[in-house]
Amino acid sequence: IPARKNSKRIPNKNIKNFCGKPIIFWPIKTLIETKLFDKIIVSTDSEKIAKISSNYGATIPFIRPKNISNDSSSTNDVICHAINFYKKKNINVDYVCCVYPTSVFVEKKDIKYGFNLLKKKNYNYVFSSYKFNNLNRSFKKNKSKGVSMFFPKNYNKNTQKLDDCLIDAAQFYWGLSKAWLNKIKIFNSNSFPINFESLKAQDIDDKDDWIKAELMFKYNNKI
Repeated sequence: IPARKNSKRIPNKNIKNFCGKPIIFWPIKTLIETKLFDKIIVSTDSEKIAKISSNYGATIPFIRPKNISNDSSSTNDVICHAINFYKKKNINVDYVCCVYPTSVFVEKKDIKYGFNLLKKKNYNYVFSSYKFNNLNRSFKKNKSKGVSMFFPKNYNKNTQKLDDCLIDAAQFYWGLSKAWLNKIKIFNSNSFPINFESLKAQDIDDKDDWIKAELMFKYNNKI
């Protein structure tokens, strides 16, 4: 679970109260309940996040270095750092699942299903996605005036005849350790997307997203 401090749009996002608990509590709880993992690691540059995560059952083997805790650091950098940390201790890791601290909709059955697919089919990655049909007819506002379609060839096509578009649901990313270390891109020919319902997928990037996510979470969990 990569959880750095200093979120700009939502202060303290990774430990902000979400439906009665710090938001990071929810994915930690779900991952513990799967009983799949040798370790549930929170990679953070914050002592406060580390303490809260530890209280909920996560492992904090290190405080993440500053050079991979800035805006330009990638998730892959963080995962590789954790894998290499254990390699230096002669502990080899075969499979790694990246789950974000705001992944409140991730469920045990999906994590287990993803892991089984990764093992049986030998994919590089298995990750969460959801269907977003209208992307084929999406457009952008031009800087001067008017709009431009991203896919102009679809202008006259019936939406029922267009291919389904899949969007990254950002709930979890199962991957082979060697795939992470070799920096193989997640969206590749040897990856498999598990489709989520749209009510289980919500990015939380601003205050409006947060409000929507809480409403969806309460609805899904009958709170």
